Amino acid sequence: MKRFLKIVVVLALFAVAISYVLFRVLFFDPFGSARPELDSMIPADADVVLRRRELDKDFDPFPMPRFWKTLRIKKDWNALARTRFWKELEPKLGMEAAYKKAEKIPDQLKPLELMADLAGREALVVGKWRSNGTLAFAAFLRGSFRAKFAVEAVKFGLGRKLAGDAIQSYKKKDGIRSVKVNGQAWHLFRVDDVLVAGNDFELVKQIRGLAEGGGARSMFDSPVYRSAVLTQQEIGRPVDFVLDVADAAKNLGWRWPPPPPGELVSDRFLRELLVPDRFGQAMGRIALGNQVDLAFHAAADFATLRPAAGGILDAPTMDVADMWKFCGAVFPAEVALAGYVRFDVKQFLRRIEGLLENDLRNLLNDAVAQLRTPDRQFQPKSTVELLDTFAGLVGDECAFAIEPDAPYHVPGTPVGQMLIPNPE
Repeated sequence: MKRFLKIVVVLALFAVAISYVLFRVLFFDPFGSARPELDSMIPADADVVLRRRELDKDFDPFPMPRFWKTLRIKKDWNALARTRFWKELEPKLGMEAAYKKAEKIPDQLKPLELMADLAGREALVVGKWRSNGTLAFAAFLRGSFRAKFAVEAVKFGLGRKLAGDAIQSYKKKDGIRSVKVNGQAWHLFRVDDVLVAGNDFELVKQIRGLAEGGGARSMFDSPVYRSAVLTQQEIGRPVDFVLDVADAAKNLGWRWPPPPPGELVSDRFLRELLVPDRFGQAMGRIALGNQVDLAFHAAADFATLRPAAGGILDAPTMDVADMWKFCGAVFPAEVALAGYVRFDVKQFLRRIEGLLENDLRNLLNDAVAQLRTPDRQFQPKSTVELLDTFAGLVGDECAFAIEPDAPYHVPGTPVGQMLIPNPE
């Protein structure tokens, strides 16, 4: 009896070993480790990158976002939804249509579960603009055992047959599997537990090359990003993003609207400074928690920005910690917005004067020339001379704050005692 049991055990172990080897050859290593990170698979020339971890926590259930479900029960939202403005805007945004389309995705993926098997743990989307203005994109998803099995089963005719009419065509080239599902062409591959699927063969091929070659130095690992964007303590679960501003503006038609008659000088200054074509990759993160933190770094063409910036970009920088300490010391905690700027006041004022309409400039020059002061050494003959004199009397630092025009509680005063903000 013992001899028989020994033979059975040996045969069982042999069968398990053979099954493991066959499964590994035909499909994948069921005991394989997860890929440690996705950053090295992101092409350096990507125009759009979005990443969100634990995506399953954002829906209740998919495709209903939790924040949207909470927002729709609020009275303010119900009031907005009844306005003519919203009724005219919503069809243009296509939110309801997109939601109805997204509702069909879980059924199209069956027997896989979208969040449990694909997007729930970590989802990353990479996009590059094509020459025709459309966006080529690929999604990185950390797949479950079932998801990895489904991707590998596509290479077998039996696996495609079991999918029914969902898969209309299949071919493999350069390690990329191209399938047509419900009339839409998709290109995909798998590495470790990461599934990559996109609508552009060349983009997916580029990503696979990075995955197989050990990856490239990630844009998210750059010293500039880590020093300017990443904080030591995150708030909530951040959304990492990259956006090539110039390419996006070119392909999406982002342009400043035509200037209205009598445009404010401040608006004209911003219009001429913030031209989208002058900005390249903007990378950063949005931390979503009990509060929202946005931090980003944008590459800019300083050669074209400096003339329009009026000296703002030529001033020395200041340590962020020192700036934070200074603003916290001089402004109350309840301000809605606080800022600190170092700039060349003389250049800035001359830039603003240069944006004035000719009629207004002539009118101001005439008024300044007629000024009479007791100090004969101070007799400006034009607006520029007056502004230059003023610039010589002030420093190169400006701190500003906007505080809400409503009562608020001041720390240190009795609870319930509300003070009106000082209009100064």
